[in-house]
Amino acid sequence: SFQEVYKREITYQSELDVPDDMTGTFSLEVFPNPATDYIELPDAMLTKDTQVSIYSSLGTIMYKGNAAGKLDISSLPAGIYFVKVNDKVFKFVKI
Repeated sequence: SFQEVYKREITYQSELDVPDDMTGTFSLEVFPNPATDYIELPDAMLTKDTQVSIYSSLGTIMYKGNAAGKLDISSLPAGIYFVKVNDKVFKFVKI
């Protein structure tokens, strides 16, 4: 019958294509995590000229600029993001 022929289990696997320059160590040093309005990065990593980039889980750059203590993420849609600071990459969740 039609149902018997098409009754199969489908397995779907998705891989995230992260840009090559985001291969640092993931850590939970971004806080709060999960976050709603802002995130803070470890002070020891920041200077006034420190470049910070926020990437979506699809690798799209959502923010690029200098670090200034708290980073305003209120305009980002809910999802998983990666913050690159110097040679370190941190993962956080925006809710």
